[in-house]
Amino acid sequence: LNGDRAVAFSNGSREVIDGRWDQCLSFTILKNDKSLQQWDVTSDPPLITVTAPETTGAQPLTFNASDPDSRAEARDYFARYLPAQGGHTRQLVSTGAGIFDSRLSGISLINPETVKVLSRAAGVELDPRRYRGNLLLEGLAAFKEFDLIGKVLRIGQMRMLITKSIERCSATSVNPESTRVDVNGPRLLATHFGHLHCGIYGTVLEA
Repeated sequence: LNGDRAVAFSNGSREVIDGRWDQCLSFTILKNDKSLQQWDVTSDPPLITVTAPETTGAQPLTFNASDPDSRAEARDYFARYLPAQGGHTRQLVSTGAGIFDSRLSGISLINPETVKVLSRAAGVELDPRRYRGNLLLEGLAAFKEFDLIGKVLRIGQMRMLITKSIERCSATSVNPESTRVDVNGPRLLATHFGHLHCGIYGTVLEA
């Protein structure tokens, strides 16, 4: 999807190079910095508008993700409000195709019926946005999205191969509305369902 994960901000733990994919732990991510949920982000590709948490008193910044000079301005903005996790020079990088947890980018799909079952197990209403899907799937029973692995979905003219389920990390512990950690996402899955998976990944065959 145009604009999805268009840029990534390094955390200083190692050197990263603009235009090149690097491991997710090289970057500031929700898994390691829960304050990211307090940021406001809107996107009108290639323009991205970001606002640091309200407590900082920061003004919004709009930058062009495809322009290196504009990304440098955004890099300085991020560095003012996001603490470093190492001594390397921090960078705001772009690969032109989205920077995902693995080298192969994928569309993530979440089944709201699965999230309802997780909500009942947790005793807390979980918003499907907690699982950060690009698309929501309707009309499937809980966890039946896993049956789509290996099959091809068509959405309009787009064809997508469903490749695997998504193993969830502690980022799913953050409430997208309150921005607080209110549920241990991985433990919820492991304790009640015996695995760590929620949602599926698809690889686009025809755009």
